[in-house]
Amino acid sequence: MNKKFFVPLIIILIIVFIGYIIIDLTGKKRPVAVTSNEKVADSSSVEDQWMVSRVFEPPQGNLSAVAVEDNGNIVLGGESYVSVYSSDFVPLWTMDTEKPITAVSSSGDTVFATTIETILEISPEGERISEWGPFEDNAILTSVSANKTLVAFADAGNKIVTILDKQGNLKKIIGISGEPFIVPSAHFDVTISADNMLYVANPGKSRLETRDLDGKVISYIGEPGVGPGEFSGCCNPSNFAVIQGGFITAEKGINRIEILDENGKFVESVSSANDFKPPIPLDVAVYESKIIYGANPADAKLYVFVHK
Repeated sequence: MNKKFFVPLIIILIIVFIGYIIIDLTGKKRPVAVTSNEKVADSSSVEDQWMVSRVFEPPQGNLSAVAVEDNGNIVLGGESYVSVYSSDFVPLWTMDTEKPITAVSSSGDTVFATTIETILEISPEGERISEWGPFEDNAILTSVSANKTLVAFADAGNKIVTILDKQGNLKKIIGISGEPFIVPSAHFDVTISADNMLYVANPGKSRLETRDLDGKVISYIGEPGVGPGEFSGCCNPSNFAVIQGGFITAEKGINRIEILDENGKFVESVSSANDFKPPIPLDVAVYESKIIYGANPADAKLYVFVHK
């Protein structure tokens, strides 16, 4: 072959070969090293760091809600009752109710409980002080929380959070204007802090929000997914409890309980390897970050979790 044509041909072949290598490499999926900041695909590989130390079955029957008083007493709500037990499960009092209880909370020595459309204020002796409501049409009250001066409750039917003073007078309604709550099912949880900040589950957006009393979103954590620290499906977190530096979250669908820090980073799993019914999440409450209570409506039992 004429040397004049041989050298250019070699150069062309080399260019074609290099191009083939580049196309071949870019067309393949390369293995990616998993760093400590990357997310685990799901929670199946995460070991629970808490265990069930006791299972309590209230003699009153169906169980729907749990709260813990500052002194460690346990407040339970069910189909037709509100009860308070000592931390050792000694019964202190039970108040019968005409309608099923959907949520319970305590402020000082006063207990608040919601039915579908009203709020009950109950004395330390188990006597009804007052009943507020009904409120909005189509109301489905799913959560209540109180601090020294205010009471907040979540209405899944109308997708709003309402703020009252301790006399039951209306102060604020959040969710009508501004950033709305997306609530596809009757799981809608709220907590009001001592400094009047609202922590609210926005389950349709798969996140837990911090809002001020004007409804402005200050921050939020969470994103859709099944990995640790993510919220699965359309309606999670279903329930949560606030702890120092973070949150305890409960989900339905995969029915797990996790601890997240204040930035939404996964801390540890409380319960993922369980036999809880997937569609029915546990209501959760915590005492001094040492004991987590989970009220399970599916089997009417209270699960007590302690750290391993």
